Amino acid sequence: MAVRYKLTKINDNITDNKTVRYSVTTVSHDNVNLDALAEQIAGSSTFSYGEVKGLVENLTILIAEALEGGNTVTIDGLGTFSVTA
Repeated sequence: MAVRYKLTKINDNITDNKTVRYSVTTVSHDNVNLDALAEQIAGSSTFSYGEVKGLVENLTILIAEALEGGNTVTIDGLGTFSVTA
């Protein structure tokens, strides 16, 4: 999987350090929303579009509730979610 990125020069306005530094930022190709994902999953499974969309919406609510409760949520293959300050 190729990831598109761009380099941005970081200016040091605090010290007289002349070292050139760069920041790497990923660049998205497009946005895939819940409707598109639900359609794709429904098309490749026995679940209906409504079932898939309802399940994912319910999952987001449960993740938010777990985070609000001070927990970390780990979903294998997707990532770990936690609240940071």
